[in-house]
Amino acid sequence: MDDGAVIENVNRREKPAWDDDVERLVLYADFMGFKNRVYSMEHARLKKMVEAFNFSWRNRLRSLHAGEDLKFVQFSDSILMVANGSDNAMFNLLTKAAICMMHEALRRGMERSIYWKAINGGNFAGK
Repeated sequence: MDDGAVIENVNRREKPAWDDDVERLVLYADFMGFKNRVYSMEHARLKKMVEAFNFSWRNRLRSLHAGEDLKFVQFSDSILMVANGSDNAMFNLLTKAAICMMHEALRRGMERSIYWKAINGGNFAGK
């Protein structure tokens, strides 16, 4: 599904408020081997690499117009993304966001280090 179709499906759906108690999709991404990079790379170079990844990945997410439908936070080498719901539109949005993240990781030379799981209702699976 192309970005335009994903955005159209997201915009058509009824959106719960973030403080509503509803089922949501969560994606956890981790840069495997990051500790080894910390030990083996110059810290200034590693910091530039991570900052460049963060900037470019967040810019790519803007093209999805995710806005209030997708939130994310990064702690060191781990990223959590949460979609505002668990329907197909949110699954597609979260999947597109993960693809954007992977594309940027490949561009930044981090391809061997990303590990991710989609978590839905405590199970490690998508809907």
